[in-house]
Amino acid sequence: MQIGKFDKTREGFGGVIRTLGIYELVRIAACEKKSEHSPDFRLYLGGGEEIGVAWEKKTAEGRPYLSVVLDDPSFPETVNAGLFEGDRGSFNLIWTRRKDA
Repeated sequence: MQIGKFDKTREGFGGVIRTLGIYELVRIAACEKKSEHSPDFRLYLGGGEEIGVAWEKKTAEGRPYLSVVLDDPSFPETVNAGLFEGDRGSFNLIWTRRKDA
């Protein structure tokens, strides 16, 4: 399910996350890696509040994407999503519900 639409910017990506309960401007900004496992990007609301992190150079079916983790105190658990390139240079934030074993 697509929950966001983004465009490439100088520092990363800018766009909107929209669900039934959320409609927020979000900035995905490249950040300094402090270790091999630290994120490549941080996600911020329009007011500057950090709401998540992302790692690049993942691939799914040969397509590169950002692996995104969103978090907020109102969420029952973190939200995992992928930012994939879509049509005409835009990027789509795709969320899939976790399937419990």
